[in-house]
Amino acid sequence: MKHLPKLLVICLSFSFLSCATHIGSNSLKEVNEENVGSRIVKNKTTKEQVLEQFGKPDVKASNASGEVIWGYQLLEFYGSQAKRLSITFGKNGRVTDYAFVTN
Repeated sequence: MKHLPKLLVICLSFSFLSCATHIGSNSLKEVNEENVGSRIVKNKTTKEQVLEQFGKPDVKASNASGEVIWGYQLLEFYGSQAKRLSITFGKNGRVTDYAFVTN
Protein backbone atom coordinates (compact mmCIF):
# COMPACT_ATOMS: atom_id res chain seq x y z
CA MET A 1 0.00 0.00 0.00
CA LYS A 2 2.89 2.38 0.69
CA HIS A 3 4.07 2.06 -2.94
CA LEU A 4 0.71 3.05 -4.40
CA PRO A 5 1.51 6.80 -4.76
CA LYS A 6 4.76 6.03 -6.63
CA LEU A 7 3.00 3.54 -8.87
CA LEU A 8 0.26 6.06 -9.61
CA VAL A 9 2.82 8.72 -10.61
CA ILE A 10 4.63 6.28 -12.88
CA CYS A 11 1.40 5.16 -14.57
CA LEU A 12 0.26 8.74 -15.12
CA SER A 13 3.65 9.69 -16.57
CA PHE A 14 3.49 6.88 -19.11
CA SER A 15 -0.06 7.78 -20.09
CA PHE A 16 0.95 11.40 -20.76
CA LEU A 17 4.01 10.34 -22.74
CA SER A 18 1.98 7.94 -24.87
CA CYS A 19 -0.14 10.90 -26.01
CA ALA A 20 2.90 12.79 -27.32
CA THR A 21 3.10 12.70 -31.11
CA HIS A 22 6.12 14.94 -31.61
CA ILE A 23 8.82 16.98 -29.95
CA GLY A 24 10.38 20.20 -31.09
CA SER A 25 9.18 23.23 -32.93
CA ASN A 26 5.51 23.12 -33.98
CA SER A 27 6.24 25.94 -36.42
CA LEU A 28 7.97 23.47 -38.74
CA LYS A 29 4.85 21.34 -39.22
CA GLU A 30 3.74 23.28 -42.31
CA VAL A 31 7.25 23.92 -43.67
CA ASN A 32 8.50 21.86 -46.60
CA GLU A 33 11.15 22.09 -49.31
CA GLU A 34 8.73 23.84 -51.66
CA ASN A 35 7.67 26.68 -49.34
CA VAL A 36 10.68 27.35 -47.13
CA GLY A 37 12.12 29.72 -49.76
CA SER A 38 9.03 31.91 -49.62
CA ARG A 39 9.32 32.18 -45.83
CA ILE A 40 13.03 32.99 -45.69
CA VAL A 41 14.72 35.29 -48.20
CA LYS A 42 18.49 35.67 -48.04
CA ASN A 43 19.75 39.20 -47.30
CA LYS A 44 16.18 40.36 -46.65
CA THR A 45 14.50 38.37 -43.84
CA THR A 46 15.36 39.71 -40.37
CA LYS A 47 15.68 38.01 -37.00
CA GLU A 48 12.40 39.59 -35.93
CA GLN A 49 10.62 38.15 -38.97
CA VAL A 50 12.07 34.71 -38.29
CA LEU A 51 10.88 34.95 -34.67
CA GLU A 52 7.39 35.85 -35.88
CA GLN A 53 7.25 32.88 -38.27
CA PHE A 54 9.05 30.18 -36.31
CA GLY A 55 9.16 31.34 -32.70
CA LYS A 56 12.06 30.97 -30.32
CA PRO A 57 14.82 28.77 -31.77
CA ASP A 58 15.65 25.42 -30.20
CA VAL A 59 19.38 26.16 -30.47
CA LYS A 60 21.45 29.35 -30.79
CA ALA A 61 25.13 29.38 -31.72
CA SER A 62 27.72 31.50 -33.51
CA ASN A 63 30.43 30.66 -36.00
CA ALA A 64 34.04 31.84 -36.31
CA SER A 65 32.94 34.78 -38.49
CA GLY A 66 30.71 36.10 -35.73
CA GLU A 67 27.48 35.18 -37.53
CA VAL A 68 24.60 33.96 -35.38
CA ILE A 69 23.01 30.60 -36.19
CA TRP A 70 19.53 29.57 -35.06
CA GLY A 71 18.33 25.99 -35.24
CA TYR A 72 14.85 24.51 -35.24
CA GLN A 73 13.84 20.87 -35.33
CA LEU A 74 10.69 18.79 -35.31
CA LEU A 75 10.64 15.06 -34.65
CA GLU A 76 7.33 13.31 -35.27
CA PHE A 77 6.98 9.86 -33.72
CA TYR A 78 4.18 8.62 -35.97
CA GLY A 79 5.55 8.35 -39.46
CA SER A 80 9.10 8.84 -38.14
CA GLN A 81 9.60 12.20 -39.80
CA ALA A 82 12.32 14.67 -38.83
CA LYS A 83 12.66 18.26 -40.02
CA ARG A 84 15.58 20.55 -39.30
CA LEU A 85 16.01 24.20 -40.16
CA SER A 86 19.27 26.08 -39.65
CA ILE A 87 19.32 29.84 -40.24
CA THR A 88 22.47 31.98 -40.32
CA PHE A 89 22.26 35.72 -39.65
CA GLY A 90 24.85 38.28 -40.64
CA LYS A 91 26.03 41.08 -38.37
CA ASN A 92 23.23 43.26 -39.76
CA GLY A 93 20.61 40.83 -38.37
CA ARG A 94 19.48 39.60 -41.78
CA VAL A 95 19.54 36.02 -43.05
CA THR A 96 22.70 35.21 -44.98
CA ASP A 97 22.02 31.50 -45.42
CA TYR A 98 19.65 28.72 -44.38
CA ALA A 99 19.35 24.98 -44.75
CA PHE A 100 16.22 22.86 -44.51
CA VAL A 101 16.54 19.10 -44.21
CA THR A 102 13.85 16.45 -43.91
CA ASN A 103 13.89 12.68 -44.09
